[in-house]
Amino acid sequence: MVVAPETRNLWPTRLRRGFLWLVSLGILGVMFLEILIQTTRFPEYTKEPLRGTPVMYDAAGGILATFAEDGARSRVVGKLTEMGRWLPEVTVALEDHRFYDHSGVDPYAIVAAAWSDIRAGRLRRGGSTITQQVIKQDLGKRGRQWRRKWLEAILALKLERDWRKEQVLEGYLNRLDYGNRRFGAESASLSYFGKRCAALTLAEAIYLAGLPQAPSRYNPWRNPTNALRKYERSVSRLLKVGYLEPSQGRALLAAPPVPEKFTDHRRAPHYVDAVRRSLADSFAEAIVTSMDPEIQAQTEDLLGGHLRSLRREDIRNGAVVVIENATGKVKALSGFATGVAQDTVAINAALTPRHAGSTLKPFVYQQALEEHRCTAAAVLTDTAQAVVAVYPDYDPKNYNKRYYGPVRLREALGNSLNISAILVSHQVGARRAFERLAEWGLREHDDFGADGAGFVLGNRRVTLLDLTTAYSVLARGGLAFEGSRFSSDPQSSSRRVADRAACRLVEDVLCDNGARSQAFGSQSVMSFSANRRAAVKTGTSSNFRDAWSVGYNGTHTVGVWVGNLDGRSMNKALSVEVAGPVWRQVIDWLSEHRAAPGLLPLDVESDGLVRVEIDALTGALPVAETRRRVQEWFIPGTQPEEPESAWYDGGKIVLPEAYADWCQSPHNHLKAVSRSPWRITSPRDGAHYVIDQALPHEQQSLLFLVDHPEPETLQWFLNEEPLAAHSWELVPGQWNVRAYDPGTGRSVTVTFEVEL
Repeated sequence: MVVAPETRNLWPTRLRRGFLWLVSLGILGVMFLEILIQTTRFPEYTKEPLRGTPVMYDAAGGILATFAEDGARSRVVGKLTEMGRWLPEVTVALEDHRFYDHSGVDPYAIVAAAWSDIRAGRLRRGGSTITQQVIKQDLGKRGRQWRRKWLEAILALKLERDWRKEQVLEGYLNRLDYGNRRFGAESASLSYFGKRCAALTLAEAIYLAGLPQAPSRYNPWRNPTNALRKYERSVSRLLKVGYLEPSQGRALLAAPPVPEKFTDHRRAPHYVDAVRRSLADSFAEAIVTSMDPEIQAQTEDLLGGHLRSLRREDIRNGAVVVIENATGKVKALSGFATGVAQDTVAINAALTPRHAGSTLKPFVYQQALEEHRCTAAAVLTDTAQAVVAVYPDYDPKNYNKRYYGPVRLREALGNSLNISAILVSHQVGARRAFERLAEWGLREHDDFGADGAGFVLGNRRVTLLDLTTAYSVLARGGLAFEGSRFSSDPQSSSRRVADRAACRLVEDVLCDNGARSQAFGSQSVMSFSANRRAAVKTGTSSNFRDAWSVGYNGTHTVGVWVGNLDGRSMNKALSVEVAGPVWRQVIDWLSEHRAAPGLLPLDVESDGLVRVEIDALTGALPVAETRRRVQEWFIPGTQPEEPESAWYDGGKIVLPEAYADWCQSPHNHLKAVSRSPWRITSPRDGAHYVIDQALPHEQQSLLFLVDHPEPETLQWFLNEEPLAAHSWELVPGQWNVRAYDPGTGRSVTVTFEVEL
């Protein structure tokens, strides 16, 4: 058969036309798809930074605590670079092993999923890529399934134009639901294995990667068998795609991981509590604190070990605070309760107001030095009558019930003498001194009306955190920071609250082991070598309810409180015995592991002070009779310019009249006498005596005594009748006894009564 020429050319024409139509349709399809990609909008939150539940971190990046919200028990948003190797790799291999080869949609996966569904006669696989699943989680279940699939695909293509593959994978891992209201890989890793993703083993990563496919069915806490089977199937899948070697697969199946229940991601609970209280309403999603995890762990160990070693049921609680001097940041805050006080574990002892003992004394002394009301060489009258002279209704005593007579300020502060502290507080004004403590960072928990002048001895309540902060201000020479004590951010501003030279003088006293040796000995826990100088002050509250030890070296300030949160007494335990050892152990550890230098000694040029040799007894310039000379530091203009010779008379020490009673007491370690005007010390004016009928009359006599420097020169009169002796047998009646000094013409008279 012969074919016409027209017929012979028909099929090539049709093929060309068909090809052109296909190309045109393809171009139109690509253009239409591009229009869809360009015009379709992302879900509201897809490209917004993913918000997690609040997480608190230490300064090294470790998680301190996570906090639940309504939408999630825990959602920790992490960076892909910090998730380690295994979990990201395993997730890609299981969910989308061509992830790095496609552009958001995987045609091979779609075809394979469709064929699998056709063979099964039902929907089994979706063929979604990791990028599509990121979109899917933000879209939710709005609209028909086929429309959602189209929208997922379009947005996945669009997302991969804007995000790098690493961003897509990071967003995916942070969005996944791992069950039990744990969202994100970091949250799951912490909840099931108690560690960050970076620390997961290969087996643990495979276990976690399989959970999001059915979080309820594979719940490790409720359905551990299902979760284990899923793990086994995941291992088989990884073998199939070539991610694992057969030997690895056998080892992984032989030793599957065992998840646990870590429901509270919280370390250092007292530190966390302190941070939350300080933040109040400004609780952010990610809080990076200033906590040094190594220092925190060390303080917890040292405090707990010390309290356990005491083996005393009358000492149950303790707390430690460590502050970095240069920044004012809290590096550690820990608490401890012994076994018999577990009901107080939740109480944050570092934030609980307690009576301050003697720990406030340095701030009052600093104020007196700053205002030039006294110097470090000033002599204070440490006698039983000294406080009564200024506060008639107040009769404090030194902790050891001793009176030291004339004592220089350096020794008074070093030995923590109560009477001297009251006198110095009176010099600056007790109310002014009380109110100024707020400038050091000590918040008020009581008012002056309740505490009175005794606030300086420990009536005032403070928290350990505030007290340690105040001592860190002293360590900076009176410079206080305004910003947060717990944030890792730099301090915003600072202000001077005290004179630096006066602060340095107080610091020097607190470093002076010789100045405190009378009360604490020369080998206490507060004693340091010259190249490791540290300033420290202890304090014990009344009835031995609180023991404190606070001080600093060149880099850190450490505060320690030991006591009982229920207020019971510690049975006469002194702070140097129960709080001091912990403070010393922490300071020593910081010196060794943080290269903390000792405090620098005072220097004329850098500190602006002058050094003068003085008489150790009078605090003035030495005289020929001076028994001991010492070097003392002074703020310029306050140094002594005259000697004091009136305290010496030949080989005797003759003190002013204010020391008259002290000179007659057993506390007179100087063997001193008091200077005229003198007085009769026995009998006391207005004394009342009763004759005991059961005793022989000759055994009941009264001895007449006087504090005159030369008592043998005096003449005595009883009811104006001369007395031949200084001893007189009691006779009923009203009596006047008079002592007369013929050298000066001065007489002293007292009246007393004797009855049967």
